[in-house]
Amino acid sequence: MKFYVLELKSEWAVGKTPDSPARNLWSTAQEVARINGDSEKCPICGRHVSMLSWLPPRKMRLIGKRYPDRLVDDLYEPLIVSDRFVEMFRHEKLSGVSEFAPIEVVNTTDSPNYYLGHVLFNQSVKIDLFNTIVEGQPKEWSCPICNPWGTSKDKILKLALSTTSWDGQDIMRLYAFGTIVSERFYDCVRQYKLTNFVMSAVDKYQWP
Repeated sequence: MKFYVLELKSEWAVGKTPDSPARNLWSTAQEVARINGDSEKCPICGRHVSMLSWLPPRKMRLIGKRYPDRLVDDLYEPLIVSDRFVEMFRHEKLSGVSEFAPIEVVNTTDSPNYYLGHVLFNQSVKIDLFNTIVEGQPKEWSCPICNPWGTSKDKILKLALSTTSWDGQDIMRLYAFGTIVSERFYDCVRQYKLTNFVMSAVDKYQWP
């Protein structure tokens, strides 16, 4: 079973580079009058492991007229998706999202309906510390779940996972890293031709 990193970046327009002023192939979005709630915390050490939650009423403004199935870049939630994605997720009986909460688009009526998918944290997949190569500054604390290497993550040169205890969840947030998806999730997104999903094989992933 292969796993993929679900990246927080958009597909690029042909001929564009990361430094191009109009590099996005798809529309982006900005939150409107966002209301923040609590962040999620590590169950072991209690430190923050997520951004502040986005509370209802959730509203956003779309920029551009090419509406993708996943919105990223200006929105820092890992999964803001169209109704096409929600239909696929439910039809294929994928797992790892506890709810799809609607988001109101305030500046257009011709876009898809969009939803905030709450992706669950998962401890059945862990970072393989022996084979992962991370560069960073030592910290005064470490935690077996959210900071097992005891440093900042300034660069990830190689990422490896321990998946022998994987419980079958198709999309998951790892306390020590980010969002990971299963090969089945990857294949379904490709089969349904859902747009703006940038997914990198774990063994090929590097950051930045």
